[in-house]
Amino acid sequence: VLDNTSKGHGYTANITLNAQPIEKLNLMLAYTHTESKEISGLPGSDPVSTWQGLNSIDGPNFGLVQRSQYVVPDKLIASANWYIPFKYKGLLRGTNLSLFYTGYSAGGYSYMYTNDMNGDGIANDLMYIPANDNEIQFKNNDDRAAFWKFVDQDRYLRNHKGEYAEAFAARSPWVHRFDFRISEDFEFNIGKTKHCIQLSLDIMNIGNL
Repeated sequence: VLDNTSKGHGYTANITLNAQPIEKLNLMLAYTHTESKEISGLPGSDPVSTWQGLNSIDGPNFGLVQRSQYVVPDKLIASANWYIPFKYKGLLRGTNLSLFYTGYSAGGYSYMYTNDMNGDGIANDLMYIPANDNEIQFKNNDDRAAFWKFVDQDRYLRNHKGEYAEAFAARSPWVHRFDFRISEDFEFNIGKTKHCIQLSLDIMNIGNL
């Protein structure tokens, strides 16, 4: 039987800085931190698949409050805009040069067993991260060295030894993206009415060309 729950919470904090170090140059930097904890992000198309898709330690009947599958914990955005006016008379009035940056921690993922470790009939069990050699056995020393090398190179695993992995708490590397825009402003008169037109060229993800 599925039921609603009041367990879980979420919040968002943001700080934004704006600056104009010289005339016609505008800078902006913003950082957003978001946290969201829940029992289930509804990982299914119907009640049965939602129940079976719940990452758990003791089984889906014992859901834990854990990080949301869809949260982006950290995000940075920045922009720089430089306006170059033209002082001579003509249609062209000025040029805008703009650079935009977005950086964020990509999707979260879970460390899981590949089999049904807790025997509940559902192979969706969160992994226990051994604290030391006393909690895990190896066939030979090469396997032992390879295992601990993998654990120690991963920030989430090495910081949570002796614990069960939390669902979606491990993060993929940051994604960095730069977009560039150049735009031209034109002014002209038709009769007694002044009109303005802007033509722009956008280069998306310019750092990956």
